[in-house]
Amino acid sequence: MDPQQLMLLEVVWECMENAGQVGWQGTGMGCYVGTFGESCLDIISRDFQRPWDGQHSLVVAYRDNGQVSRAIKLLKHVVTLQEKSLAEEHPQRLTALQSLAVAYQDNSQVDKAIKLLKHVVAVGERSLAQENPYRLASLRALATTYYKGGQVGEAIKLLKHVVTLQEKFLSKEHPQRLESLPALAVAYRNNGHVGEATKI
Repeated sequence: MDPQQLMLLEVVWECMENAGQVGWQGTGMGCYVGTFGESCLDIISRDFQRPWDGQHSLVVAYRDNGQVSRAIKLLKHVVTLQEKSLAEEHPQRLTALQSLAVAYQDNSQVDKAIKLLKHVVAVGERSLAQENPYRLASLRALATTYYKGGQVGEAIKLLKHVVTLQEKFLSKEHPQRLESLPALAVAYRNNGHVGEATKI
């Protein structure tokens, strides 16, 4: 069975249960859904943007509903498909890898998240310009994961680098820049460097 068909069946089943319909099998009740006449792999090989958008929405729904293990399973599937169809530095591939790392972090698998984000950062260093938004976002994500994993020194070192790059390439009002400075101040404060935190 196509992986997306299986996910659709699971979601329909959950919808019925969440609506309080537990004994509906064998009755006249049904749930009608429209689908493409193509397999997941057919769609991905032709046009990757559309299926990733749909899968990304499902990942977000799983995470928001506290079903992080399902989000991880789906993201691992997406990453596997992308390895066969997209270049290593493709933005969709980097985004999916970063999303998987965030899901690992949410699932208290910080070591896996750090390992994956280090890989994403390394790909960015090899193939993307310093000011590329994917590269800056992956550096910031790695710094955040270091911090959440208790590696505050590593987080501070990387956040300082991120802030320096953002000052060079982004406007003062840019959302990424507005997030990084407070994060660096908090890391300084929690590492006992209150003086450095107050300078920011």
